[in-house]
Amino acid sequence: MNRRSLPATRILFRTFPFFFAAVSLAGQPGGAGRVHVIDDFESGASAAKWSGVVELSPRHSSHGESAAQVQFNGRRTEISTTAVPRDWRGYDRLLFDIYCDRQAISTLTLQIYDDPEMKPGPKAARGYYEARNKIFIQNGWNHAAIRLGALRTASYDRALNMGRIQGITLLAERGAFPLTLYLDNFRLVSGEEPRKTASRVRPQDTVTVIDDRFFVVRQVAHPEDVPEAAPT
Repeated sequence: MNRRSLPATRILFRTFPFFFAAVSLAGQPGGAGRVHVIDDFESGASAAKWSGVVELSPRHSSHGESAAQVQFNGRRTEISTTAVPRDWRGYDRLLFDIYCDRQAISTLTLQIYDDPEMKPGPKAARGYYEARNKIFIQNGWNHAAIRLGALRTASYDRALNMGRIQGITLLAERGAFPLTLYLDNFRLVSGEEPRKTASRVRPQDTVTVIDDRFFVVRQVAHPEDVPEAAPT
């Protein structure tokens, strides 16, 4: 991690209960991977699949040529989509990427809905999985990996039904407004992800790994552990 990002990381240690470690973004063991791309924002129709202030941008794509530029403000605090596969069984993680061009640290909340009577959004009943303020955002590239094996609803009274997923929502913390982010390459993955769908990553990128109520913030790798990234 470069020197400019270290002070922000030290501040975060005092305010968020997580562990920080270096790790590779290698896929999970288990042979050839299986991938379903939810949205890679390469088509003009992609923005229409999302509610909120979302438009395509040629800037800051992690896969392909374009990404979603998202504006969070006092009037629109979230984005959501119901254009997702209903059956997530057989996949072990949800992956996506976020680019932030400002220096301040912020977080996002992820909600995954499984009740067909509910509409994604912050005012819905608590019949969904919620990772509240668990996706860590700092300057540059941030990658989110949500493990799908044991998710429970926000009320914690039942397991999320992975065979009837209805939609996903991302919410920004109000103290961060106005906030512009670039999102890309939402996908479901099992096993080792093939190169053709994997996002571009750098050793200094930040990764948030969420496992139900727990989360870990990591670095992709130490630059010295990646020969092509090490200084010469």
